[in-house]
Amino acid sequence: MNSINVKLMADTVYIREVEKEDVEDLIELYALTGWKLDIEHANRMIEQFAKSNYSKILVADLNGKVVGKVTLDKVFPPYAEIVNLVVHPIYQGKGVGSRLVEECINRAVKTGYNVVYLMCDPLDQRIHKFYAKLGFLPGILGDLGGPRGDMWLYYFGEGSFVRKFLNDHPFAEFKVSRGKTNFHMVSFYSMRWTDPISNDSLEVFIRG
Repeated sequence: MNSINVKLMADTVYIREVEKEDVEDLIELYALTGWKLDIEHANRMIEQFAKSNYSKILVADLNGKVVGKVTLDKVFPPYAEIVNLVVHPIYQGKGVGSRLVEECINRAVKTGYNVVYLMCDPLDQRIHKFYAKLGFLPGILGDLGGPRGDMWLYYFGEGSFVRKFLNDHPFAEFKVSRGKTNFHMVSFYSMRWTDPISNDSLEVFIRG
């Protein structure tokens, strides 16, 4: 693929739900990114998600080739979870991952799931920058010296009370707790926004 096509690729990628014909592409995609997926498991996974009303696998289709996938879980409204974002190594950094996550957000918010969250590596600054550009904020920092994958990020869409506060207070400063804090004798993680002009504030508590 020449450099011109690579630059335009993010605009030509089609995001859709996974189909049974994608099974070989999925197996290849997982293998190239270091994940093991056999054909039996892949077929069962595609069939299971096709029947689900709550969870969907979305794929990035480039000229009939699957170059990325992600899972969107919508089980407990208004919360939706993004799981297992995978992008073909050749196409990483070209906008495929962004398109997949943006489609998850759009689908979630349009159906009333206006708080979207995901888990990531607390030490991977590259992935932090990626999700920050898409509007995610850390809610649980996790144990930086512990196992990987225990940092939780949150996106607050239109219709959420957090988004309303931020719309009304565009200069609000954000702060996240380093660990759990006590709130009415119960320990929570917290996310707090404070308007430096009006001093209005909003604090969100997360049980974790």
